[in-house]
Amino acid sequence: MEHAIKSTRRGFLAQLSAVGAGGAVCLGSPGLLGPGPEEADSSRFLATATCADFRRHLWTTFRLHPEEGSPVDVQLIQAQEQPARGPRNQTGPIPVTRTPFSLLFRSGSTPELPQRMYRVEHGQLGNFDLFLVLINPDRQGRVRYEAIFG
Repeated sequence: MEHAIKSTRRGFLAQLSAVGAGGAVCLGSPGLLGPGPEEADSSRFLATATCADFRRHLWTTFRLHPEEGSPVDVQLIQAQEQPARGPRNQTGPIPVTRTPFSLLFRSGSTPELPQRMYRVEHGQLGNFDLFLVLINPDRQGRVRYEAIFG
């Protein structure tokens, strides 16, 4: 017997982010024996990154690398703290104690990329994996993506 599970996009992302960004990054790691040095550094950065870390890079370009096709350039247009919900996850190698936040990216290009993990490249923040969700386009019809950190 199948049971339907109803969840909102924000609820799903909140549950996913409860794992912590470091756990999500490891899911995208190609190594079977754990992350290599570059992935370990990006995992550590994302596991401890705050809204302020990204706010410094508003209106800069981030390059998304889809599994197939050409890279897509997006701009970080918003970095916003979110209200904390429920108890904080204090387990694992790096306890999650930061204030939850979301990032909003905008792209002028189509086609729309699907919801999934993307390798992201940034001139100052380096390379890291990030789970992005396609959200409604802005008033000018430009594609937008959101990432949520718990």
